[in-house]
Amino acid sequence: MRVRLDGMTLAGVAVLMLFAVNIVRGWAGEGNPEAAPTNMEGTPVAVMTAVPESLPPAPDAGDPTADPAWHAAIALPYDEYFLTQGLHGASYGHAAIDIAAGNGATIKSIINGFVTGLGYDQWGNTFIQIENDNYVVLYMHGIYSPVIGDSVAAGQAIGTESNIGYTLDWAGNLCAGRDCGYHTHLNVFDKRLGANIDPLTLIPASYP
Repeated sequence: MRVRLDGMTLAGVAVLMLFAVNIVRGWAGEGNPEAAPTNMEGTPVAVMTAVPESLPPAPDAGDPTADPAWHAAIALPYDEYFLTQGLHGASYGHAAIDIAAGNGATIKSIINGFVTGLGYDQWGNTFIQIENDNYVVLYMHGIYSPVIGDSVAAGQAIGTESNIGYTLDWAGNLCAGRDCGYHTHLNVFDKRLGANIDPLTLIPASYP
């Protein structure tokens, strides 16, 4: 038995396929323009599994958080890395960059701060949020080791690079279950400005 497909049928199939692709892309996450969850102060950053009402006191004697230099310190996110995508994410409240060092590379905190968000967002992206009085720094797609409430130092290892969630290969295909798309999505919110800032104002586009 032969099945004949006319132009209208083919057009209908194409529309259905496009609709299905958009559903998958929306469910997967990072690029969905409706992804506008907020941080402690109502600024779109990421969905939190838990958020303390205020930053916890520093555990060290002498309270280093009283020193403005503690909040201003910046470190590199990897020992070596390169930029894979410039500023993006405005449609879902980010001004993020993507950087990469390779599958399993150690990711480091770029600030001194406390872990105030951790887990998966509604599109399957893993994330960790670290903040202090100056910055809220969001990392996505990695495997992260601290827990909410932990104090972390600038330059301290916080996890390893992966491709969890909405990650794509160079051809734009989803990397779910595939060996591709490894990177860190990095967003920085400056509390003093009340806005996201270009992370490349704090760290170089590549190192070394």
